[in-house]
Amino acid sequence: PLFMKLVIIIAFMPFVSASPTTQLFPDILFRDFSAFVELTFGFKISLATVLLLLFTMTENPELLNLHAHQQNPIEGENKTGFWLDSTLVLCCYALVKNDIKTVFCHGEYNSKQIHQVTKLSTKLDAFAKLLNLTPYDHWG
Repeated sequence: PLFMKLVIIIAFMPFVSASPTTQLFPDILFRDFSAFVELTFGFKISLATVLLLLFTMTENPELLNLHAHQQNPIEGENKTGFWLDSTLVLCCYALVKNDIKTVFCHGEYNSKQIHQVTKLSTKLDAFAKLLNLTPYDHWG
């Protein structure tokens, strides 16, 4: 009787399973990755900062998808606000602000924060495209 009650209770319990959304790690040659980092961020950037930016990009596919959707709106759809575009950038900016000069090439650094965020946004967008972390390609 007790065993049967337990079986009935377990049979009617709702089961939920969730699996994290994962995506393959970017398949890129180290030579290409290194050349991009040096051309985009400059040769003074530390390995720790590069890895921080890389893992921030690869661990936030939702933000990258929203960013890509903003850049590629469906016909007749309004573009989303600036806050969405800048969320990931501000996250990265907050993480590297003590070492912010190292993410800029010679002559790119500007002491005004808005210029830094805008430039970093451009760099991260190019980084996401290089790593193929955007759901859109040149065909849409």
